[in-house]
Amino acid sequence: RTGIGHVMAISGLHLVFFISLICFILKKFRIPKILTFLISIIAVILFSICVDSPVSVIRAGVMIILSKQAELIFRKNDPLNSLMLCVFFMLLVQPYLIINSSFLLSVSGTYGVSVAAPYFVEKIKKHYNIPKILNSLITMICVSLCVFPVSAMFFDETSIISPVSNIFLVPICMAVLFLSFVIFLMAGFTTIMVIFKPVIKLLVFII
Repeated sequence: RTGIGHVMAISGLHLVFFISLICFILKKFRIPKILTFLISIIAVILFSICVDSPVSVIRAGVMIILSKQAELIFRKNDPLNSLMLCVFFMLLVQPYLIINSSFLLSVSGTYGVSVAAPYFVEKIKKHYNIPKILNSLITMICVSLCVFPVSAMFFDETSIISPVSNIFLVPICMAVLFLSFVIFLMAGFTTIMVIFKPVIKLLVFII
């Protein structure tokens, strides 16, 4: 109802978070780009298999691989080109995805956050000096507008408070994901559990 279902459901957001964390660790250890690229592919495949390969995760995985490949050959990644290539290949393999709600929500949301929002933010910045929180609000409004037709078509409703709720609730949700991921990596190590569990409970209570 608050428009943050994309955080609660397994989606491309989780894969991006997972791969970003892995790449951050690899960068700290000065791992070569080619090896980072190969590890990223393996991580994408393993993550997709573990979560039963929902279309939103596959979409994110293809875009991540395209992005990492661009870095490898010293080219600037273009989000629109990556998204359209991803859509093309996925529809080529499975044409009926064109009427799949998860696929359409994933594509429209990604278009909103990676293409439409940067365009409008850049245009506004040329004329006005706007604060960072307003940038976030513009981004969330763009995402909401892009997913609105799909949401209305499949679910007969949409969340008009999602732009605001995403700004304040998504960072808390990401903090919960991060702490949970640390616990997972530490295999439930007792000391870590004792420290993080009350914090996670508090954050979940706030949400």
